[in-house]
Amino acid sequence: MSASGGSGSFTYSVDGGSNYTTNTQFNNLTAQIYTLRAKDSNNCESNDSIVTLTEPVGSTITVQQAANVTCNGDADGTISILATNPVGGLTYSIDGGQTFSTTSDFTGLAPGTYRVVLKDADNCTTTGNDLTVAQPQPVSIDTSVTTALGDVNGAIT
Repeated sequence: MSASGGSGSFTYSVDGGSNYTTNTQFNNLTAQIYTLRAKDSNNCESNDSIVTLTEPVGSTITVQQAANVTCNGDADGTISILATNPVGGLTYSIDGGQTFSTTSDFTGLAPGTYRVVLKDADNCTTTGNDLTVAQPQPVSIDTSVTTALGDVNGAIT
């Protein structure tokens, strides 16, 4: 921000004149409407200048799907993620943002719950749904054995 005219040096405000500073740059501002003013060394103020900061459009998760493991005890589940409107390159996480990968397809997964998170080039994150990779019940066999001592008429059913 800069000012001209008036007398001497300037101070600046982003809150409509409630607080002034000699800084000409204001950082870490949230998305909202700001009323900018400048004041010279005679305390003469400028007209208000209204500036609106908006949130950037981030990435949107359009599809996230999980495929269950094939057999009980296997670790061959998968998760696939599709995103739109990426800001720069995207990285993908299925552990809630602890680790990220450049691939959107995850394979070799054990049964469990996975939290999808995207991160763009500006380090902005988008959290998706929790996905569950399930496993089928183990295959079991029920048997009944009938034994006959000395005979050949024993049976397994």
